[in-house]
Amino acid sequence: MRRLDDNGTVDGGLLAVDVGLSTGFARFDDECRLLWHGSHNFGAAARHKRGVIHILDRAGEVDWLALEGGGPLLRHWENEARRRGIEVLVYSAEEWRETLFPLRERADGERAKSYARQAAGRIILRDGPSGPREAQADAAEAICLGVAACLDLGLLVEPPDELTG
Repeated sequence: MRRLDDNGTVDGGLLAVDVGLSTGFARFDDECRLLWHGSHNFGAAARHKRGVIHILDRAGEVDWLALEGGGPLLRHWENEARRRGIEVLVYSAEEWRETLFPLRERADGERAKSYARQAAGRIILRDGPSGPREAQADAAEAICLGVAACLDLGLLVEPPDELTG
């Protein structure tokens, strides 16, 4: 069930973020359906820090924030999530890819990114979210990360067929 907040946005669910100066993000409802996705190249850490607030504001009330990345940029997300009372899950790319991708598709980083774009494209077709019909690399990784987090949280019992091709 999709719960709407006072602004007409979905309440609950998850925001997945591929953290970097070029950041990908994907918003899922509490049934792990993709609502929207996007990416933004912040270019500098100061702009990234301000961007965190904007993206979390756009996401509305989320229950979980799934992050891939590390270092000071990751701390921007963790700190803002803590301030808002959002539970944070942190992954390495290798961790979530192992959950979702066949071994042959995670043999190297470029192959895994290509597979993520294909898989994300199928999720986009299934769910019909707002935003582009094709995900940029960072957004594709965020979409796949979000699905892995949904599996870890028990919101999904198995990966969607769209991820297996």
